[in-house]
Amino acid sequence: LTGREAADADALIARECGMPIPEYFASHSEDEFRAVEMRVLAQLCSRSSLVIATGGGCVTRPENRDIFRQNGRVFYIHRDLKLLDTSGRPLSQAAPLEEMFTRRAPLYRAFADAEIENAGTIEDAAARIWEVFNEIACD
Repeated sequence: LTGREAADADALIARECGMPIPEYFASHSEDEFRAVEMRVLAQLCSRSSLVIATGGGCVTRPENRDIFRQNGRVFYIHRDLKLLDTSGRPLSQAAPLEEMFTRRAPLYRAFADAEIENAGTIEDAAARIWEVFNEIACD
């Protein structure tokens, strides 16, 4: 949609870890994972004109906020919890998703420049993000 390169932080984290994220969590702590995540995010966020998809836990490290803000806009994509796929998401399977969301929702909002509701297709959400991105850029 934007003509920009896209990057999936979780895919790059898995590559950095040398294994899928669920396997990494099976043998490492969440703190160890978050340290790898932070390094990958710092690399990604230092680049220009890149659309970055992250996992939802990146907001649990306050220092990631500055990393995100150095070179772009942050969008909180809100989706009904019943519509979220938790496969391959160790923390989403370890405890009720509602509890995790209750803890993280204020962090998502604190990190974000804008919040986008995603009740439909990924294309609809992307179009709304692009629309709001251009509104923010014109302010």
